Amino acid sequence: MKILNIIVSMLMLISLSSCEKAIDLKDAEISLNNLDPRSAGTRTYKKLKKLTENRSLEVLECFDNHDKEGLKEMFAPAIAKDFSLDMQIDKAFEIYDSESVKYERLRTDEMGYGVNHGTYFLRRFDGDIYGIELKSGKILRLSIAICYVDDKNPDMIGINDIYLKDEKGVNLRIIGEYEDFQKELAE
Repeated sequence: MKILNIIVSMLMLISLSSCEKAIDLKDAEISLNNLDPRSAGTRTYKKLKKLTENRSLEVLECFDNHDKEGLKEMFAPAIAKDFSLDMQIDKAFEIYDSESVKYERLRTDEMGYGVNHGTYFLRRFDGDIYGIELKSGKILRLSIAICYVDDKNPDMIGINDIYLKDEKGVNLRIIGEYEDFQKELAE
């Protein structure tokens, strides 16, 4: 009987540790399917930062592979409809002329929001990849603006703009949304 109790106790211990692992893995999954970006709180903020980091790295991969279609799919529907993404991407790829070898750092943060009674009705994050060294020797930077919530304009959810910059942060090209004074960088 004593052996049976030990076995049952060990099985319960293993079972509990497995449940804990399952919860940790579930928390590690970052997608809008299991995340309400309208929620306030540190947990949601951290998940959106991680989602922005992942999306920024996907953008970098699209640049490395000159994957125009993959890049276009990440843009918000309204941006894809209202701006000449094909032309903008082609011009950016002329500057981003080879694959990246490495990058120095990736920074993400919340850059725009609107909250009403603890619920976000607007939420935007930015991802910046600094010091992207290309095989060609160029050092570039990518700045990506991503909208997760826009109750007034739900077609704006997705990437709104990508800025391709030189190593000093000077804008070289814009893909997506831009202001009139930036037309030269976008067209």
